[in-house]
Amino acid sequence: MYRRSNGIFYADFKTVAGQRINKSLGTDDPVLAKQKENALRQEYLLDFDDGDETELKNTLLNHAYTHHAETWAHGSRGGRPQLVQIKEIAEIIGNLDVNLIDSKKIIDLKEALLNQKKKPATVNRYLHTLSGVLRYAHEKGALRLFPKIQVLHEEAVPLEIYSPEEEAQILAVADAEMQDLILVLAQTGARLSEILQLKSSAIDFEANTLTLGTKKPRVIPLSPHVKQVLLKRVQTYPDQPF
Repeated sequence: MYRRSNGIFYADFKTVAGQRINKSLGTDDPVLAKQKENALRQEYLLDFDDGDETELKNTLLNHAYTHHAETWAHGSRGGRPQLVQIKEIAEIIGNLDVNLIDSKKIIDLKEALLNQKKKPATVNRYLHTLSGVLRYAHEKGALRLFPKIQVLHEEAVPLEIYSPEEEAQILAVADAEMQDLILVLAQTGARLSEILQLKSSAIDFEANTLTLGTKKPRVIPLSPHVKQVLLKRVQTYPDQPF
């Protein structure tokens, strides 16, 4: 969502099917605009629950992914890497009926990804994406038996911390939207998914803290820079800064 020079907000997003949506929200009120954008996103959601039993049979992998990803709060913004992964998986094992994806297909997938010189951690991300799609299809009745998916062993990787100079170099080549995201990630140590799902209610500007996680919440102090970025963003996006 963005605001034009006339003050009116416009929705601007892509569906996972690749359709670009750019439409006036007809208001200069950021809260109302966000509500309208969410409603507009809902119009493009595909709901498995509306299908009957025959429609749930012979569900292809890409089709299952589209249904699964469109239920995510951020649509393609959060699911773009997963869309790329599913397309690659479909190229390797075929865009199959999800019921034909068995343990042997998954072993073939792992071997093919490793042959592409992908690291075990990267292969595991592909497997987690596939697992999420298959789990969703199983919950909706499109997949009869959930195949066993065993991830690869990952070696521990040393944590890399950027210096202020390196951080400044990265920010210098990023656009304004990405600068905000990079700065918050770099100075909080949060995961990308945590910041993209962050609710404004989890930010305490008086105590200068940020609460992340739900099962095991942790409180992170806000640096002056991060506080300034979040204060600016909640003015435009009151419910969810990113």
